[in-house]
Amino acid sequence: MISLGEIVCQKCSGKLVKKDWYALCTKCGAKWIIESHANGSFKSMRRVDG
Repeated sequence: MISLGEIVCQKCSGKLVKKDWYALCTKCGAKWIIESHANGSFKSMRRVDG
């Protein structure tokens, strides 16, 4: 698992780690899709239900 550094969970402010195609919160277990710009900088994130 790869830590996503400064990006935190929008639900509980927990740390996120990259898993497969999504980011997983280590605190509450929420799954997020992180979108990046072409240069790799943060663009947006949205929660994955389920």
